[in-house]
Amino acid sequence: MVRKINRTSIEWCDYSFNPVTGCKNGCIYCYALEIYKRFGWSFEPQFHEERLNEPTKLQIPAKIFMGSVTDHYAPWIPIEWTKQCLTVAEANPRHLFFTLTKFPENLAKFQFPHNVWVGISIDRQSRVNGLKYLKQITAVRFVSFEPLLENVEVDLYGIDWIIIGGCTGRYRFTPPKKWVNSLIKKARRWGIAVFLKDNLGYPEVIQEWPEGPPCYHDEHDQPCSDYCPSTYQSCTTRDPDTCEIAQEIEREQLDPNEQSEPGERTLLAGC
Repeated sequence: MVRKINRTSIEWCDYSFNPVTGCKNGCIYCYALEIYKRFGWSFEPQFHEERLNEPTKLQIPAKIFMGSVTDHYAPWIPIEWTKQCLTVAEANPRHLFFTLTKFPENLAKFQFPHNVWVGISIDRQSRVNGLKYLKQITAVRFVSFEPLLENVEVDLYGIDWIIIGGCTGRYRFTPPKKWVNSLIKKARRWGIAVFLKDNLGYPEVIQEWPEGPPCYHDEHDQPCSDYCPSTYQSCTTRDPDTCEIAQEIEREQLDPNEQSEPGERTLLAGC
């Protein structure tokens, strides 16, 4: 019997693909660990070879998160396990795969197919240094600021996409709007697409992708020459100096009551 690939509630993908399960990182907010504990399953790293053909059976092009319950680049995961998963991704070019890690120093050990987007998780300032490894990778590069546990100062130059989210479950935490606005402002400076998770409760829906169809936002109702995220509304440019939304964020940043102190954080950031 062929096992079906799992649908997922993660907003930025359609399915999760998990030939590798389990993790030893011990993040206090890990949703996967909570699920495995609830059902009495082992969370020790395991390889499920029988799952490798799941994307092949999915005929309609889809966005697939590879490794939603593990970290493929952690030192305790055998390199061969991850390489087999990447080989499956390469053999299924109709699908778009996402891979995410808290161990970016190990990314250079792998070659990534063109249909694999590579990301790192930054939940606090101490993980920002990992960007130097991500920027060395030839791929669409993204950063997941989820859960965003403290105000982060970061240089996003060279990044294609950012995701921002809060913490759900037992350790529910919604980051202050000023932390989120700070990251949006940094992304706008470099024309980086922004995807805000619903769990932020942000007053605007901002769910952009680094590539997509042309928009029709200029005064003649003609497509822009480059992809322009829908949240830029009437703008015909990605220039943050002329984008109305970027200017609004700029004004909020100037409000002394909305300023984040350096290193401002939640207690969860200590985990």
